[in-house]
Amino acid sequence: MAPVSDATFVIARRFRGPHDDAGATANGGYFCGRVAAAAAGPVAVEIRARAGVPLDRPLVLRARDGALEVHDGPVAIGRTSTDHLPAVTVPASPPLEVALEVSRRFEAALAAGAVPHTFPECFVCGHHRTAGDGMRLFAGPLPGDGGARVAGWQPDPTLLDADGRLRDEFVWSALDCPGGWALAGPGNTGTLQVEIREPIDGRRPLIVMGWPEPGPAGARPGSRRRYAGTAMFDARGRLLAVGAAIWVAPPRSAG
Repeated sequence: MAPVSDATFVIARRFRGPHDDAGATANGGYFCGRVAAAAAGPVAVEIRARAGVPLDRPLVLRARDGALEVHDGPVAIGRTSTDHLPAVTVPASPPLEVALEVSRRFEAALAAGAVPHTFPECFVCGHHRTAGDGMRLFAGPLPGDGGARVAGWQPDPTLLDADGRLRDEFVWSALDCPGGWALAGPGNTGTLQVEIREPIDGRRPLIVMGWPEPGPAGARPGSRRRYAGTAMFDARGRLLAVGAAIWVAPPRSAG
């Protein structure tokens, strides 16, 4: 990996994820995708910012010990790694019609308040975001599967490059939230790794899935780490991209 160093970038407020009365922070998948774009080669991206990645201010990319670090002032809030996360087992994609219907029902449940959403303004999965602003990717429970989530999704043209391909940072974004929805209880993206197997035509409907993974053998009891896999397919069920993530549950004292 030959990372670009001492460059700066800004995460605009549009790309927010977690938010509360005190403010908003960046969507984890989008942040990881932006950092990965600066590294010349496959990487995992770890988020070290306990309070979340800040918005609307310059963040510095700096090479250090063979990795790329992200600094908010003097504080390191992110880092790339060439270490691979545990391999995920990708399930077969359901038909596009099933995925679209699941998304429609899940969006309706969110809008009606039947399903609570902690962050309804999330750039990826927030139902309070309008088309052309948020991604509006609604990964609902897959019928007949106790853990998997699925979304039928048509990317907005604002997410595509000049050739109609889904931009890489938005592939990373799409392969973040569905994994979180598949896990029990609250959590935040801790580490994300994405493999984009081929350019993705964003002018056609896509299928996105998320599911829980068992994680590595020998994990210590009581660990707050949770493992998830995600994948993106074309309308025919052909695998286009796959993700692996570590989510971190809040401390028990935080409720």
